[in-house]
Amino acid sequence: MLSINFYLREPQAEMETPIIMRLVLHGGKMKYSTEERINPRHWDPDRQRAKTFKGNAHLLEMNVYLENLYNLAVTAYREFQHVQDGRRPCLKDIKEYMDCKLNRVAQVKLDFFGFFDKLIAQSQSGVRLNPQTGKPITANTIRTYVTTLRHLREFGGTGRRRLDFNDINLRFYGEYTEYLMKTAKLSTNTIGKHMQIIKLIMNEALEMGFNTNISHKNRRFVVLREKSDSIYLNKNELGEIELFDLSRHPKLERVRDLFLVG
Repeated sequence: MLSINFYLREPQAEMETPIIMRLVLHGGKMKYSTEERINPRHWDPDRQRAKTFKGNAHLLEMNVYLENLYNLAVTAYREFQHVQDGRRPCLKDIKEYMDCKLNRVAQVKLDFFGFFDKLIAQSQSGVRLNPQTGKPITANTIRTYVTTLRHLREFGGTGRRRLDFNDINLRFYGEYTEYLMKTAKLSTNTIGKHMQIIKLIMNEALEMGFNTNISHKNRRFVVLREKSDSIYLNKNELGEIELFDLSRHPKLERVRDLFLVG
């Protein structure tokens, strides 16, 4: 269970001293900077909050901020419990989540592949949420991200093509579509899905300041789609299968029953 408390770095100091947040989980400990300072005479060590008194709105605001930090850590812990498929969250997970929410992540220059890798990692950890639903990215979607990235790297390796944000243009669109059709031998709808993800990556990178190229918004940078035939059995055909005598073949009978249930 996650344990959280706040304390002063120098509780006996006569000047302002930093307030430290300490998290304890599975026997591990981690200090997290609140980026707040306070004079020890204004600190209540039992409540682990600032002493508030009339006429000092700053201390009241500080307590609200500390409470928000506490709730943010608890939210991170609970969200990771739900998305890690049984793996217990660790302090590093919680720190990265909090850093992201508090905009404490250093803005490192990332190229196209580096940004794509980071987006997949954030989706896997649960930090990145679906902007439409507010829920974690599903495992199936993450697998599609990984497959799209693999195809892009393989395409980049053929002919030693350089791929960065500025290279995602209409020329890339034509060459990459041809590669996916003829070399990777993917269906039209699958190619469309990969192009849709590339447009998503470009848009997120644009919003976050890593990308300035908007070629993917060109109307000729289309997401391919084609109607596919859905093959299914009607009720009469299912009824015929159900009534077919397989009593001499118990194994086939079980397979038939499983098929009908499906």
